[in-house]
Amino acid sequence: IQNLDRIIGDPRDKYFYTLHFIKTADNSECTSEYIECRHRELRSDANQIAHAITRLQDLYPQCASRIRGIDAASNEIGCRPEVFGPIFRYLNNHIKMIEDKEEREYVPQLKITYHVGEDFLDIADGLRAIDEAINFLNMDCGDRLGHALALGVDVEEWYQSKNYRILIPQQDYLDNLVWVYSRLTEFGIQGMDSLKDYIQKKYEDFFYEIYGKHMDYEVIHRILKGAESEYHPRGMEMTLKNDRYHFNMGRYYDSWKLRGDDPELYSHGYFSWYADGSEETDAKVNMKFPKQFEIRRKPEIFLLMYYYHFNRDVRREGRKCIEVKVRKEYVKAVELLQKEMQRRVAKRGIGIETNPSSNVLIGTFKEYIKHPIFNFYNYHLTNDKEALDNCAQLSVSVNTDDQGIFATSLENEYALLASALENAVNQDGKALYKKTMIYEWID
Repeated sequence: IQNLDRIIGDPRDKYFYTLHFIKTADNSECTSEYIECRHRELRSDANQIAHAITRLQDLYPQCASRIRGIDAASNEIGCRPEVFGPIFRYLNNHIKMIEDKEEREYVPQLKITYHVGEDFLDIADGLRAIDEAINFLNMDCGDRLGHALALGVDVEEWYQSKNYRILIPQQDYLDNLVWVYSRLTEFGIQGMDSLKDYIQKKYEDFFYEIYGKHMDYEVIHRILKGAESEYHPRGMEMTLKNDRYHFNMGRYYDSWKLRGDDPELYSHGYFSWYADGSEETDAKVNMKFPKQFEIRRKPEIFLLMYYYHFNRDVRREGRKCIEVKVRKEYVKAVELLQKEMQRRVAKRGIGIETNPSSNVLIGTFKEYIKHPIFNFYNYHLTNDKEALDNCAQLSVSVNTDDQGIFATSLENEYALLASALENAVNQDGKALYKKTMIYEWID
């Protein structure tokens, strides 16, 4: 940092540093007798990096104050936001004060960028990943989503380009079905009863295939005995009135909410955590999501967390790819969920980093005018009150992504968007936008 600062020269305050964590796929085959959690190696590496960063903040606060953010980049398929949950929460909450004789300053809080929703096998999967990043990393106002294409692409057009068929691992498909069903309910979206009935049936089929047929009830009984012996002496209740286990969709969804926790807390089969007041220990549990802390001690829920992370058969079955024919009502549901997600991201004040050239060259749309940025923010591009009200008006920025790879500049990215708007025409061949509107939008 000091060497780069010398090269940059003045005005140094114009620049700051962001530290990148790199996503990698989980290649563990679960062949050893002891089963480790998903992405055990990546989690361990990220943990070491996080401690190096906090040591820098503690020992060299003036230097560390040049760092303003942390980011998780690279291919997101096969590496979900849950992997970085405890680490990002820990770094985000670690604030060091610089003691000075004349003034008291703080090392800036590390804000979060998470590259998500750019590469996905199903738009619902991309939206779920965005939801996971926001909730598992506790993202808030001033944090940023990188790309987030799933949040703004034309849903019907995307599925049509795939001929309404997707190829996806069984685990991801099951998770997507549960997420779509549960979010439709939570967001109060009406008129989806037929789709919900369909999802309920599919949930039962896929849950049995991935989880049900691999559940050993003698093992479950031993786990519950262990949980009982730990919880009761500490005055904690564990509610299981009989020997019947109801792994319904509601409990599965609750277990999904806990994936932002450190999976080692569930390695005994049940939730085991002791608060010691340290930042690192506190960060192992996601205190903000879900709001109901006690669901972690419900048997079906902690058992599902255990099987998700520590059962080799479940993980093997979940990796198997299937081809799915997408129903039209599913497409409609994803459209509605996308719009609702936009509103919720806007309400939180989370920004979207858009990269026009990168997205056009890599994404499924091949025209700049189809870039989601126009769906994210349309103020000045229209005077139609309904169109303005229907747009979430997200905070967006225009970026280059990687100047070297895409042979572009920031000026070029703005020019490409302006050109796309200037050349946009309606069915009669008339220009859709006036130059004054375009430049007001760009400003």
